[in-house]
Amino acid sequence: MKFRASQVGKIIRKPKARKKITGESYLTELFLDQITGTHKEIGSKYFDNGNLNEQAGLQLLQDTLYPKKFVSKYPSDKVLENEWVTGHPDCVAPDGILYDIKNAYIIDTFYNASFTWKYQWQIKSYLWLTGKKHGRLFYCLNDLPEKLLNDEKRKLFYSGGYDSEEQTEYKEACKKLEKRFKCGHLSPYERFKVWDVYLSTEDIETIKNSVKTARNVLKAMEEERQKLIINNKKLLK
Repeated sequence: MKFRASQVGKIIRKPKARKKITGESYLTELFLDQITGTHKEIGSKYFDNGNLNEQAGLQLLQDTLYPKKFVSKYPSDKVLENEWVTGHPDCVAPDGILYDIKNAYIIDTFYNASFTWKYQWQIKSYLWLTGKKHGRLFYCLNDLPEKLLNDEKRKLFYSGGYDSEEQTEYKEACKKLEKRFKCGHLSPYERFKVWDVYLSTEDIETIKNSVKTARNVLKAMEEERQKLIINNKKLLK
C-alpha cells in the first residue's frame, strides 16, 4: 500500500526513539480499515478551520510574500503518487518553492506553534512527489470562520450557565471571545510563520525504508489474523 504524505511522519522513526517500530497505533488503525472496508472519519474544529480558511491562507501568502504575483492552489485533480507515497500539496509559488499552508485555530496556538516532525515529513513527501527541492510550511493566523465562531459562542453560553443570549454578561463575554478569534487588526506580517524544508537523497531512502517496514508490520498483522481464523476453525467439533 501507499502512504499519504500527511501521515508519513507517523511511520518514520525519530533519531532517539526507543521503539524499533514507529506508529503502531496508526498502523493498527490502517489494518482495521482494510479488513472492515471502512475509513475512520477525521473531523474536528481544527480540521474544519483548515478547510474553511484554505483560501484565506493562500491569499495571505500571496499578499505578503508574493505581492503583484498570482499564487494559485495546486490543481485539485492532480493527486500525485509514486510506488511509496501519495499526496496533494497546497501550491507551488511563482519562484518554484512548494508550500503547505496550515491555519492556526486561535492566536494562542499560533504563537506557541513549532515545526513538528509530522509537518516536516509531509512537506518532504510533497517535494519528492513534485520533483522540487525546496518547500515551506506557511503557518498562518486568519479570522475564525463565522460558523466555528458561533460554535464557540454556543459552548460559552452553556458552560457559563447564562439565562439568555440577550443577557448583558453573555454579550460582554462574547465580545471578549471574539477578540481571541479575530486578527484583522494585526499586521499581515505578524500573522504567519515560515519554516523551510529541503529534500535530500537520504530523506528519500528514509521514506522508502519506513514504508517497507510499515508494510511488513501490516503483513504480519494479516498473518496473525489468518492464524486466528485457522486456529478457531480447529475448535469445531
